[in-house]
Amino acid sequence: MAQNVHGHEILEHLIAAGGGLSLDQLRAFARDGHGSDATYFTCSAAGMSFDELIAFLVARSKVSIREGTITVHAQNMCHHEGGDGNHVH
Repeated sequence: MAQNVHGHEILEHLIAAGGGLSLDQLRAFARDGHGSDATYFTCSAAGMSFDELIAFLVARSKVSIREGTITVHAQNMCHHEGGDGNHVH
């Protein structure tokens, strides 16, 4: 069964890696950790492939891609408060 992974896991990995990785490194992390058939969701979208997730994050200025390197913009991430699903964008 395919895993359904919150996009924050990808963003948190980027932050832990110092804020930026090559797109190939991030794709390998996602594939190795969640499987090649994983789907991704966010606070406002679901059922995305890895590439669709990255496009979604770029469109919302959560990450940018330049010369093959993807960089996270942590200040643009939403922040979940508690376990009740409330979050701040």
